[in-house]
Amino acid sequence: MNAGDDRTARRRQQTAARRKSGRGAAQRSRRKRQRTIKRLTAASLVVVLAGGIVAVIVSSGGGDEPPAEASHDIAVVADDFDYTPNRMLGLAGEINITMTNTGLVGHNLIVLEQGVRISSATQFDESTELGRIESLAPGFDASLSLDLEPGTYQVVCLIPNHLEQGSTADLIVS
Repeated sequence: MNAGDDRTARRRQQTAARRKSGRGAAQRSRRKRQRTIKRLTAASLVVVLAGGIVAVIVSSGGGDEPPAEASHDIAVVADDFDYTPNRMLGLAGEINITMTNTGLVGHNLIVLEQGVRISSATQFDESTELGRIESLAPGFDASLSLDLEPGTYQVVCLIPNHLEQGSTADLIVS
């Protein structure tokens, strides 16, 4: 008999002794619980990391194209739950905003008074609205002209749940 056979025979004897004493079942059960806990911990970590990545993507505002130079004519694209660019640069005076809806659902565009910021449609107060492009069906475009002073203006979509999902942008007028 060689050394490998001796070890195998000893392991079989130890296993049989544990089974008789009941110790083996408890150890196996404990090891199984530990493996399950390790797997659940690893799965939870993956879910948390994935959620963090999604949160970063969502909070970045979606349309992160660099803004064009300041102009009196601004073109904006409304896609599903974002505006591109999400930072529009305008020159003080009359500004013409043209919105094209490339999304799958209708969108609108509302420019709020300077300094007004909302994160939910329920916070909207009509008295803070400077102008709007009414709900626009997919594939269409419309324009809005405003006379604006230098400052930062929030642009929002007030179709239900669109603002809450990221349909907002800044109009920075210099």
